[in-house]
Amino acid sequence: MKKRTSSNAGAGAAGIDIDIEKAAAAGGAGAGPNPSIISISPPSGLSTPSGRPRRKLNWHNTLTKWFIDCITLGALFNTVAFFVLMGLLKNQSPGQIVANVRDQTMPLILAGYKVWPFASIVSFSVIPVEKRVVFLNFVGLLWGIYMSLIAERV
Repeated sequence: MKKRTSSNAGAGAAGIDIDIEKAAAAGGAGAGPNPSIISISPPSGLSTPSGRPRRKLNWHNTLTKWFIDCITLGALFNTVAFFVLMGLLKNQSPGQIVANVRDQTMPLILAGYKVWPFASIVSFSVIPVEKRVVFLNFVGLLWGIYMSLIAERV
């Protein structure tokens, strides 16, 4: 099948190829190009082996994501919820649950600060987008093992 390319002012300036016939074939015979399925590929020098365009790492964006992910009140709320839930599942008295929250929350948050900031920075800066979920799930598995050890002694 003959490949035709079309470019508008923005796409042509960037050297992006649009495969119209492939899009028309996907839409059916004689259907014409469907804008939602047009295949766009970046110039060969600007793409990664997976075919995605390369982007320069934006450190401000990466550090903002890291701060929101690791340093905000989410860590505090999740840790308190963990101790409350563990206390309820173990039929502990409300006084014992409050004591666990008071005594164990900060050490657990500090332990998390030794793992999650590093994992987030690595994820946002080194790991390809399509593999971030797997990477963070693996770190989460290791963290879950640690949390189960904490839950046993509380």
